[in-house]
Formats: sequence, structure tokens, C-alpha cells
Amino acid sequence: MNTWPAFGASQQDLQRLLAEFDYSAGVFDVPANRVRPADERAWRSPYANLVLHPMSRNRQA
Repeated sequence: MNTWPAFGASQQDLQRLLAEFDYSAGVFDVPANRVRPADERAWRSPYANLVLHPMSRNRQA
């Protein structure tokens, strides 16, 4: 179970919004103290510390 429905949204809604606005999603990995790409495990998790990155920023780096 996840919390997306509590906000009137689904995983697919968020992924569609990210694509529409050219963002990528990462997950804050507390033990490693870093952001890693969001994978299926993160999307299935009942709780994840998502970090959203504008893709245009990645292209300028």
C-alpha cells in the first residue's frame, strides 16, 4: 500500500507530471547520505523521500 491515493493521485499521475515538466525523480538514501535514482522499489514503497530534479539543470552541468 502507498500514500498516493490519500492525495488524490497515483504513481502514474506523478510520473506523467514529471515527464510533462521535464523532471526526474530520485530518492534520498538516508544510510548512504545521497540521492539515488527512483527505482521500482521506491515507487512500491509506502514511504519514500522523493527528490525532484529539473532535467534542464542536468543538461547544463
